[in-house]
Amino acid sequence: MSDAITVISKSLQELGIEASDIKPSARVQSDLRLDSTEAVQIALDLKKAFDLSIKLDFLNDPTLADLAKVVETQLSCKAV
Repeated sequence: MSDAITVISKSLQELGIEASDIKPSARVQSDLRLDSTEAVQIALDLKKAFDLSIKLDFLNDPTLADLAKVVETQLSCKAV
């Protein structure tokens, strides 16, 4: 499990999402039913963990794997 997925998973559990529902393929809105406030909390947790500004596009209903990929891409660009 990537560091990004670990942070996202922990954040979701703190929001009351059951661990069994947290899968890389889970979609933010249609599967996990997150609202905009909860989405902002995930973005803040990612910023705190990785010192990144994450713009999460919830209009496209990304999967958790998609979110992790955004974090990993920004981290790799930051390292250059």
